Amino acid sequence: MSHSKKLLSVSLREGKIVKEEVVASESDAIAKCLLDQDKRYEVIGIESGQLSISMCKELRSFGLPVVCVDARHMAASIICKDQ
Repeated sequence: MSHSKKLLSVSLREGKIVKEEVVASESDAIAKCLLDQDKRYEVIGIESGQLSISMCKELRSFGLPVVCVDARHMAASIICKDQ
């Protein structure tokens, strides 16, 4: 997948994936995809990287509860949900 696209995965607390979609890497495209779900999010995790902090700030400006998470912690939390 190119850097201009991101895989967006929406899952329930139990780990069940309810939506996966490839979207443009811009914050407005990601926010639109999330807000179009008509769901109330407890938390939205973004894997840390070079642009993660600015992406978090931009997504928060849309009213989304975004946190930046180290990729290893993100993977560990997904594994824990599967068990």
